[in-house]
Amino acid sequence: MVAQAYIKDGYTEKSFIKGIEGMYEDVHFEYRTMLSEKIRGVTHSWGLISAAEQTRRIHAVIIKQVISWDLEHDGKILPVEQKVLSRLKHNLQDRIFNIIAQFEVGDTEKIEETEELDLDSLLDDPASIESQEEENAKN
Repeated sequence: MVAQAYIKDGYTEKSFIKGIEGMYEDVHFEYRTMLSEKIRGVTHSWGLISAAEQTRRIHAVIIKQVISWDLEHDGKILPVEQKVLSRLKHNLQDRIFNIIAQFEVGDTEKIEETEELDLDSLLDDPASIESQEEENAKN
């Protein structure tokens, strides 16, 4: 789904966080976008509340807003719950929260091409396009 400025009821977005080698793996997740009033309510007096209260609010937002993610441990998808969040690395938690709260956007996922197309040979020899299509049809 493409991000939209207007947040209709039930609207969700998908995001991607590029993993950091030695820190955490790539993460894909789908979430409900927070409305401005809720963001302001969660972050109100942020600098005046304790670290424990900040963490409680961050966890509450992630638990409520994240619909699904692909975080795994021992080959199983982890549930989005307090017990799991308390063991996630700090900077990954913050990235997820900041994306949900619209403080930052997710990363762009680069799709690797599996086969490089030789345009020069195709343009020089149009018949090679037909032979390549026939070859692909056989496979």
